[in-house]
Amino acid sequence: MSLLVTSLGASAQFNWLSNGDFEASDKTLERFTSAATPAKGDWAIYGQNGTDAFTGVLKHEDDTYKNVAEITGSGSVSWYKAYLMQNVQYPLKAEKFQLVFDAKNVSGNTNISAWIYLGGGNTYALKTDFDDKGGTSTASGARYDFTGTSEWQTFTADFDFTYQCNNINAPKSVADWAKTATTTSDLADARVVFGTNAKTGAFLIDNVRLIPVNPETTPDGEDPDPEPDPTPTVPEDPEFPAYVEVTDEGDFLKDGDFELDVDEIQNWRTLDKGKFLGDIGHWYFYNEDKDGVDPYASSAKIQDSGDSHGKVAALVNKSPISSWWGHNLIQRIGVKLQPMTYRLSFYVRSNSGAKGKLNIALKEKDAEKCTGYALLDGFVPADHPKSSGTTPDFTATTDWQLMEYVFDLSKMATTIWSPTSGTTTEEEANESIANYIQEVTNEELWKNAYLIMWNETANSTLEIDNVIFEPIDTYTEIQNPGFESNTLLPIMVAAEPAPGARSGQWVVVNKRGGEMNLSIDEEDAFEGKRSMKLETVKAASYPRMDQYMAMDIYEVPEGNYTFDFAAKASQEGAPIRVDVYVYTDSETFMAVTGENGDVYEPDTNTGHGLKVFNATTEWTEYSQPVKIEENMLVRLIIRPNIKGTNNTGLPDDYTLPVSHWFDNFALNEAVPSSIEANTVNNNVRVYALNGSIQISTSENTNVNIYNMNGALVDQLNNINGTMARTVAPGFYTVKAVSPNHVQTFKVLVK
Repeated sequence: MSLLVTSLGASAQFNWLSNGDFEASDKTLERFTSAATPAKGDWAIYGQNGTDAFTGVLKHEDDTYKNVAEITGSGSVSWYKAYLMQNVQYPLKAEKFQLVFDAKNVSGNTNISAWIYLGGGNTYALKTDFDDKGGTSTASGARYDFTGTSEWQTFTADFDFTYQCNNINAPKSVADWAKTATTTSDLADARVVFGTNAKTGAFLIDNVRLIPVNPETTPDGEDPDPEPDPTPTVPEDPEFPAYVEVTDEGDFLKDGDFELDVDEIQNWRTLDKGKFLGDIGHWYFYNEDKDGVDPYASSAKIQDSGDSHGKVAALVNKSPISSWWGHNLIQRIGVKLQPMTYRLSFYVRSNSGAKGKLNIALKEKDAEKCTGYALLDGFVPADHPKSSGTTPDFTATTDWQLMEYVFDLSKMATTIWSPTSGTTTEEEANESIANYIQEVTNEELWKNAYLIMWNETANSTLEIDNVIFEPIDTYTEIQNPGFESNTLLPIMVAAEPAPGARSGQWVVVNKRGGEMNLSIDEEDAFEGKRSMKLETVKAASYPRMDQYMAMDIYEVPEGNYTFDFAAKASQEGAPIRVDVYVYTDSETFMAVTGENGDVYEPDTNTGHGLKVFNATTEWTEYSQPVKIEENMLVRLIIRPNIKGTNNTGLPDDYTLPVSHWFDNFALNEAVPSSIEANTVNNNVRVYALNGSIQISTSENTNVNIYNMNGALVDQLNNINGTMARTVAPGFYTVKAVSPNHVQTFKVLVK
């Protein structure tokens, strides 16, 4: 596919095994008593010394898996004396490989073992990155053991053919266990083996592939992208729609709720070089043609959700391949994008725990591959060297969840992988990190942007609904503070919102087993007619981190503020914890107030700092001072259920449910009440806050604080930065002496 596969720099990975789907009509499972006898590339049943208890037959499973191999346990015979095997047709390469297969149990609690003989059966391929722990490891360095279930599952065993070991048992149980480098002759005579130590159980196996981790690796003299064998019978690709020029206006995505009168999503078998989705406003499903895999095994379809979501898209992954990028849901974005932040939001669920991935691919009109992928907003390669900055992943549950991601379309990376992916030395890693982010300078990339979504879990279905892609309103102050209008009302989500994703709007987070009810109370308010009511019915696994409300505000200028609001609770003393996060380009930390009222510097090491109020059953106004160091994104957080000694987070004499009401939110600038005298420059600033005096300097300064009677109250030496001192209410004189200036301030502390 020119849009995806080519951009990954990979063609279809070569399968070193033959007839991995057991569909070849002229093949059977013959039985041999010598493992060296079967022809290379043929599947066979090996039974040592004429063992016949271990059996294998080919049978038809269903329309999806078609022919499969059914293997029955070996009775009283040891597991290593009877197994399903194939002598590998091609000499292996001294690289990392994956053995991938689908399997399920037919009867019994059947385990499935997999290993690979090298050197004609004299040694064993070593597991990737196996650590023998100085000969004390209790795990086999060569054999994988998998537990099957009554459902089809995809299993993966990783091997590094650079090394081999001399015994299949654990190093601790073998006195002379040794790891050695492989030779050409070792790799030329390899045998892939599947067995079980279940005496009477049986399992089915299908879609077996031995593939290199490096997709460019092929046997000598072989085509890197072999034709499927047998070639599936599929319809020809439909004609690609004509290219559409996008403009500055229109719909970013169409039919994001999948409610239009469309019965199916168009499936494409291949997207050849030079071809791409020129159409806008329609969903398409790309399904890469893999060796031995029916291209239409995986699909996307419209189906009824059976609930209030109505019609939804179902991404059905039936592929045995490990290359998750080979099947994906695509829509070209219908508006020319701008160098700004955009929010992608959608709902997902899965009855099989499916995992998904997504990104925004950027492409020049006639290019054969993608130029890059939009960067997740705020992603810093040095902070996350092993995480993708363009292609986040998520896990669906049986309940609908709202997922949100923020992308910065002014920046991109040229890969879907992490900053250090593919590097082998520290020098390479550092260089890759430094060059990971690139500025988007070609406007054509904003005209050819694609939303791409995957279901990366084999044999699973991922349901998607309400897909929205939109520019973010970068509100610089709290919106709808008293909940009197119906715009930007609070919403509840099941995952932590991305920084800046919901600017100006309260987002209630309720996850990991918690139960909360969010509503607008039309009858009880501190001022006006309405307030926000948040009821905690059931505590989450970790209430302090799993149940809270948050609001993001963009570009809050440097200065001193108070975070003010009114609140009450259904039970006397129910706690409210207030945190304030500030986000920079390079790190996230908190700028908060301690319990004694002092304003502290943001603590980048421990992240500590909070204010806890014990709410009453009467409306009460609360205020927390906040110091913002520079112009930045600020997140206001209230955790209404966090303090106490039992698992609810409440004091022992309180029980759930408990409700909190909130009204009249504001982030107010703390107006200084200082009177500057003899001011020579602005290197020293003094502010009077409630119960304290704050001094900020940009050079070493000695400060004396005097009360209205002229008595010395406090003395601070060599201040260079910000410091605060708690004082009683009243008038004070602050004298600041720096190397070149003397300044005097008179302040009133309330």
